Amino acid sequence: MQKPLSPAQGADFRPGRSAAGIILAAGYSRRMGGRVKALARLGGQTLLERAAAALRQGGVASVLAVAGHDRERVRREAARLGIRAVVNPDIDRGMFSSLQIGLAALVPEAPDSVLILPVDAALVLARSVAALLALREKTRAEAGSPLLVPTFLGLPGHPVLAPANHLEAILRWSGENGLRGYLDSLPSAPPGTPPPLVLCPLPDAGIGSDLDTPAQLAAAEAFLRATDNRRRPSPEEARQDLALGARPATETTAPCQNPSST
Repeated sequence: MQKPLSPAQGADFRPGRSAAGIILAAGYSRRMGGRVKALARLGGQTLLERAAAALRQGGVASVLAVAGHDRERVRREAARLGIRAVVNPDIDRGMFSSLQIGLAALVPEAPDSVLILPVDAALVLARSVAALLALREKTRAEAGSPLLVPTFLGLPGHPVLAPANHLEAILRWSGENGLRGYLDSLPSAPPGTPPPLVLCPLPDAGIGSDLDTPAQLAAAEAFLRATDNRRRPSPEEARQDLALGARPATETTAPCQNPSST
């Protein structure tokens, strides 16, 4: 069970007009063959650099990294990239504790929404970030704006977009299974009311990327070569794009749906 933050750490989230991003980069990287995952290189960039670039280029105004294991090296890399870093002093509590520490650090900024991106999902495209932010704009006026979860080939991934109305609840969540547990706890919406969670199919294989091992990193290098460093789609991305109607990036949110209705 996750240990909740104290009430003093969970102050009011008053919606602003900008999005923030949290890159979760505190883990031990035990399966990465002695390398710190955030500092592992892919396509000539560190994973932290790729993750930060996807968020920034997608339209996120403020990016925050949460460091833990080998914190000083990760903090130096964050400083090189011009992003803020905070430290999770007890990473044995798990990734969700890093998310809560990141959210607590963002309270003074009062973000309109927060995009949550593990550093090992650094293959995600900036246009997917932009698509999620575009849907956020469409749902801004709705009471109880939904969480947005991108999917690729039917499987959920990252970044998850959490609007301001969910941030304090996530910060205080003390149930099992971290963010997944929080998402699973959301009730189904009555007919005619906005759903609490929306699945968003997007043509981006990076949504489901999980770079935990040297073998996965090598496969990602091959993927980058095959897609000209993500400048052209993979065959699977092209097929999904066709299935979605080949919409422009800012329109790929059109088929988003309430999972309880499927």
